[in-house]
Amino acid sequence: ISPSFFSLSLIALEDGKLRAVRDLEDVDEVVEVELPAVVSVVREINEARIPSLMNIMRAKKKPTEEWDASALGLSAEELRTESSIEVVKVEAPLVERKRIVIDAETVEEAAAKLADAIISEGVVEA
Repeated sequence: ISPSFFSLSLIALEDGKLRAVRDLEDVDEVVEVELPAVVSVVREINEARIPSLMNIMRAKKKPTEEWDASALGLSAEELRTESSIEVVKVEAPLVERKRIVIDAETVEEAAAKLADAIISEGVVEA
């Protein structure tokens, strides 16, 4: 049986061990354990980066490479493909984005309001 830890806010591998910070009610606990281990993390552990349009276009052109178990030098026994675990549902967390409606008579007025909005939101500096 593998050890398990929950509510981890930081994870690092050091010398073949998992070292992590676990958020408890009023303290942060540092844990260290031999691998393998089962962990769960808090939502804030990683904020997804939103790629630029240019990077999305580049990614579409890149070839994908697939490796099977034998290409990685692994056997079915090592992969435990006969596992009795059944994945019932996989969900991505909902990311709420702020929406601002810009009402303007001219393009210049709309551009000025947009610039003010992104500066006030801290997206860019003036």
